[in-house]
Amino acid sequence: MPYQIGKRQYMYLLESGQIKMFRAQDRMLLGQVEAPFILGVAECTLSQGFHIAECCPGASVRRIEYPIARNALDSMNLWRDLFDIIVFLSGYQNYRDQILINRNVYDVVCALLREIDSLPESVRYEISVNDYILSRSGLSRSGVMSVLSELRKGEYIHMENGKFINITRVLPDKF
Repeated sequence: MPYQIGKRQYMYLLESGQIKMFRAQDRMLLGQVEAPFILGVAECTLSQGFHIAECCPGASVRRIEYPIARNALDSMNLWRDLFDIIVFLSGYQNYRDQILINRNVYDVVCALLREIDSLPESVRYEISVNDYILSRSGLSRSGVMSVLSELRKGEYIHMENGKFINITRVLPDKF
């Protein structure tokens, strides 16, 4: 979903479903957002594309020219709603920074396992643990597999066929 086509800038309104957000420079998966959500505020304001948005199957998205979107935000007094979205994004970026920056492989894997563990069971059972961690962290496959193997051996996590079931006991502080 391009935020700029020619000289026109666009914002997107996610009306239903979900969108995956990737970092533009390396396509690292940053997260997934659910409707209702608005995308492209920073990209239009800064005239720079930091993120790539990719619709999940079944998502419904409306593209709106930036000036029209700004006028709608004004006329419908939706700035507080937009503020809430920006605060959410800022908080999520801080959370990601805390789990990824200057952390070792073990700490990142454990943080992402806790994230998976907080998801609904129906979602967890469909997730490939390895793919989830690799797509969000930039860690090496061998490093991730080593940590997961040791956690399974110690019976800290339960996985079946590469799918995450749950954390069975408190993860150790150190590897």
